[in-house]
Amino acid sequence: MEKAKELIANAENLAIIMHTKPDGDTIGSALSLYYTLIKENKKVELLCDDVIPSKFDFIMPKCGLSDADKPKYDLIVSIDCSDVERLGKYYDIYRKTKNTVCFDHHKTNTRFAKHVVLRANYASTAELMFEFLEYYNRDLIDKRICECVYIGIVTDSGGFCYPEVSSNTHLIAARLYEYGINANYLYNKVFRSKSMKRFKLHMRAVSRARFYNDNAIALVCFFEKDFEETNTDISDTEGCINIVQNIDEVKISIAVTEAGKDCFKISFRSIEELDVSECAGVFGGGGHKNASGCKVYGPFEEVVERVVKAARDIL
Repeated sequence: MEKAKELIANAENLAIIMHTKPDGDTIGSALSLYYTLIKENKKVELLCDDVIPSKFDFIMPKCGLSDADKPKYDLIVSIDCSDVERLGKYYDIYRKTKNTVCFDHHKTNTRFAKHVVLRANYASTAELMFEFLEYYNRDLIDKRICECVYIGIVTDSGGFCYPEVSSNTHLIAARLYEYGINANYLYNKVFRSKSMKRFKLHMRAVSRARFYNDNAIALVCFFEKDFEETNTDISDTEGCINIVQNIDEVKISIAVTEAGKDCFKISFRSIEELDVSECAGVFGGGGHKNASGCKVYGPFEEVVERVVKAARDIL
């Protein structure tokens, strides 16, 4: 924590990298750091090798994401990234930068950064980020920064429902209220707000849902054709997996998303003690106990067979 503070304080030209297929935690945590550092008049760029889901537009800066090819930074900070795969096309820039810091909460973190601030028992990286920002300079924290932190916490904790949620999670959330955040507004924006085109995309996937092992495993899939015909993209798949995960009999749910020829992004979700990071680990991925992901290559039906087997093996 002290080394991260020193490096960030001394850097004038920084980049903050969010992970591919960005979720509320990487977005909220990255933005809370971004909004803090621009108050110090530092030059800060936001990088992400994927589209930011439109539901987060309301909290994004007007400048949006940068698309730097070969810039020279004093420091690059990766947020909520457990391995280099999550950096996408920005890994090459990352490895060539002298100083790198990673803030993360995944137990599968490979410690690829030169300096790692890791809290594997936290429900979100946003919890860690708030603690760091207080340690860095609590006088810079304001309502907008706290809104970003809250978005990170509430999304990665499943609305404070996942097993990793602790008294620390709630205590930090309570601190955010002191800065005047409107938690109900933020919750509705990230969980309940859904465009018609996104609704249609989700209904396509749910209509094709497959069930295995007496409905203990549920699988939904998205194809490139679905995105074309509904005018959506991969970022719009977020949340669909929860529709089948909420079925009483379902213990493990899987989303299979086409991301190129014979390339599929896989998301696993589980309940209670089932650790789906083991499923993702079979394919070189990782994540949380109850929410993990990876990429699998091959023909669609073969990929489905392999990921379902991985799920069966932990039942």
